Amino acid sequence: MVIIALDLSMNCTGYAVVDVDDDKVNLIKKGIIKKKGNESHGKRLKRQYDTLKVLREQYPDAVIVKESLHYGRAKTSAILAKVHGVLDLLFNEETIHEYPAVTIKRIIASNGKASKQEVEDSVNDLLAQHGIVDIIFKTDDESDAVAVALTYYKDIVR
Repeated sequence: MVIIALDLSMNCTGYAVVDVDDDKVNLIKKGIIKKKGNESHGKRLKRQYDTLKVLREQYPDAVIVKESLHYGRAKTSAILAKVHGVLDLLFNEETIHEYPAVTIKRIIASNGKASKQEVEDSVNDLLAQHGIVDIIFKTDDESDAVAVALTYYKDIVR
């Protein structure tokens, strides 16, 4: 089963493509969709759309997993809702699964209040158990996306 996992944000969306087969995890690719300079929201959304569309075309049967939209300040929530809307536009709702951040942290780092560094360290430990070592993450958005994929793997697949 192929999982496309996303840590959605307007400024820097992390993504990971993971193939899981019973007890084996294979990290196929990871990356970020980062804002460029003072880009408008429209241009950022278009770049996110284009990248996610390519992933959908490359992995049409993938399960989509994302961190739940968290509600904080109204303006931030409205902007994040746009990014989540791009995902909804591209993928069938039945293939999208989501987890609250606290659940991801609890499943990956055994602590619902884990720091970004603790999550990344736990992701590296979990990947090492599957023979995937020496992974360098460009940003915590990238490691968070892998954490989202591993959460789905540990919660549903195993």
